[in-house]
Amino acid sequence: MSTQSYIKWLGHAAFEIMLSGKKILIDPWISNPLSPVTLNEITSVDYILVTHDHFDHLGETVDIAKKTNATVVGVFELVNYLSEQGVKNTIGMNVGGSVKLTSEIEVYVTPRAA
Repeated sequence: MSTQSYIKWLGHAAFEIMLSGKKILIDPWISNPLSPVTLNEITSVDYILVTHDHFDHLGETVDIAKKTNATVVGVFELVNYLSEQGVKNTIGMNVGGSVKLTSEIEVYVTPRAA
């Protein structure tokens, strides 16, 4: 049985990725003016990857994580903040590190370009 894989742009820096049967959101600012979906349409997410804490990247991470029980992945300081906001599942990382989310999906945190 094959699993559909895709990448969908949700406006600004937000993306939805389906890979190995897992739905991943990156920088879910869903209320951005170019998003083709609304927050109410997001009902199932496995992982949320947040690159940094600016509002246009963090977006609706807290609401989505609480609603879907998604695991949020980001730098330690950010996921500690999100835990304080009620997000139950987080994975903290350091720049240069990696984490295996599943046997087929590994995430790396790379330094930003100068």
